[in-house]
Amino acid sequence: MTPEIRADTPRCDVVGEACDEAVVVSCTAALGGPGKTPSRAVVSADLPDGRRVLRVHAEPELAQRITQEELCGHLVHLEAGSVRA
Repeated sequence: MTPEIRADTPRCDVVGEACDEAVVVSCTAALGGPGKTPSRAVVSADLPDGRRVLRVHAEPELAQRITQEELCGHLVHLEAGSVRA
């Protein structure tokens, strides 16, 4: 990365854990298990204070939902080890 690009690239602090409301900025469904069905959701979300959190959610319901609708921009609730959309 050139110094110019580095200077023009927005940055945010990333935290490992948070329990709060957050806005999804990126998400994907990981496939696994029999028939390669969605089994885990990986969600990156911005907290109200500007920090970002990355969460792997192991319940297949959210992973399935990610394959069917756009969650970026949606408000979610981060709880201990989970994401509630």
